[in-house]
Amino acid sequence: MSRQKNVDALDILVVDDQPVVLEGLAAMLVEQPDIVVAGRASCGEKALGVWEDMRPDAVILDLQMGRMHGMHVLKRIIEKDARASERKGTALFWASTGSEGTPHCVRNPAIRVARL
Repeated sequence: MSRQKNVDALDILVVDDQPVVLEGLAAMLVEQPDIVVAGRASCGEKALGVWEDMRPDAVILDLQMGRMHGMHVLKRIIEKDARASERKGTALFWASTGSEGTPHCVRNPAIRVARL
């Protein structure tokens, strides 16, 4: 039985360069009634292309990726769509085993940051 889309659901783009993490996050999110996984991307360049095509409500973004760091992706998204934070907001979630704090380049008060 297929689930009907909640019109108030958030469309989310999931970005991670590790396939297990990418698919695992997407699988967990798909189970939520108020979330639609609108797209997946395995690198920053692909993420920007998918984002441009879909303009999702939110992006769950890996910061530590190979060729393009996640913060560069976030910066480009904000540059391309200054209204992104005016719609439903922009949220940055990241996980880390290191001791680093909040990424220093997140200084926009419209961006909510949460370390997982």
